[in-house]
Amino acid sequence: MYRGGSFVERGRAAAVVRRGDAGAVSEQAIMGWLGEQLGLDVENLDRRAMRRALTRCMRKLEVRDMNALWRRMLTSAQARQMVIDAMIVPESWFFRYPESYALLGEHLAARNGARLLSVPCAAGEEPYSMAIAVLERGLSAMVDAVDVSAACLARARAGSYGARAFRGTDASWRARYFDEADGRFVVKPRVRRMVRFHRANVLERVRMLAMGKYDAIFCRNLLIYLAPAKRSQVIDLLCAMLNEDGLLFVGHGEMGMIEHPELVHLDKPQAFALRRRQRPLKPVVEALPRVLPSQQVGRKERALRGSDDLGAHLQRASRMADQGCLEQASALCDQCLALRPDWPEAWLLRAMIDSARQRPRAAEKALRKVLYLAPDHEEALLHLASLLEQRGHKERAELLRRRVREAS
Repeated sequence: MYRGGSFVERGRAAAVVRRGDAGAVSEQAIMGWLGEQLGLDVENLDRRAMRRALTRCMRKLEVRDMNALWRRMLTSAQARQMVIDAMIVPESWFFRYPESYALLGEHLAARNGARLLSVPCAAGEEPYSMAIAVLERGLSAMVDAVDVSAACLARARAGSYGARAFRGTDASWRARYFDEADGRFVVKPRVRRMVRFHRANVLERVRMLAMGKYDAIFCRNLLIYLAPAKRSQVIDLLCAMLNEDGLLFVGHGEMGMIEHPELVHLDKPQAFALRRRQRPLKPVVEALPRVLPSQQVGRKERALRGSDDLGAHLQRASRMADQGCLEQASALCDQCLALRPDWPEAWLLRAMIDSARQRPRAAEKALRKVLYLAPDHEEALLHLASLLEQRGHKERAELLRRRVREAS
């Protein structure tokens, strides 16, 4: 026997240490992945709270440690979504910061048919509040509600809330917009019809830009959790998605984080709002690098033909588009399509890029190509519906959305 224990026991102890080291490496890998996927400033967030959230995921997935969780995430989209959902804290309530909604009503004035965006929308309290604020003014609008969390979107679509969701507000309006049943308050159909929910990541620039322009955007208590570079990226995106003179509403701790040449801080106490300047921006493409000369493009096309994995090239085009390099992304996407013209996902990316470049006709043509190749492609149906609605074809847009509902 060895004084420190048998050689077998020492070997077991060493194995535990090695597993612990592997667990630490895996935890760091998960944190890095969250930083990349969600833009989180993981170095400055509460690590203990994040570990508790990951531990809950391990219990649900029945894996024993961080190393096993990371391995599961590498092979399972369900596990990755579960980790994302675990990091989201959907803490909100109806008419949080009521001064924001009062300013929204003033801004819309007698403007019917406004387009509004809530991102992230959490469990739905914010987008439904926006819709109710519009109805209280006797107006109509369409609210797009975006979140990366599938669990949050499920709760938002259910539209059922307890009394705590109405804390801090004069709920005299509640009976007009909610049905009460078994101690819960359920959103009435006329409010539901004004809100469309989308699962998307605000870091996906092209996909977000493809949703179009908005008269007002609520993005509250997201920026404070983002790493500085990602925060700047999101602020640029939100500004690009605002119509001239549009309003951006943020959280009370985020006003000081925003210094953007196209956004003006408004002196409206407790509204936490900024307005986009009423002057045209230079087109994004002016600031982009030049497209490669034709002979260089030819060399790239030859390289693509020699590759067994066009998917990697399409992913590269998508990353370039998300970084704002729309011309280069478009050229690379076209090269992929030249080699594989029956690829729905490549046509979808082409449509997203065209939408971001304010080319709705070209985007519509690409989306119809997607649907020719994959008639039930949900994302293409929803984007085409949005394009048609922006051009005033509301009935045709509703037919496409009905196809999505029937398919699901």
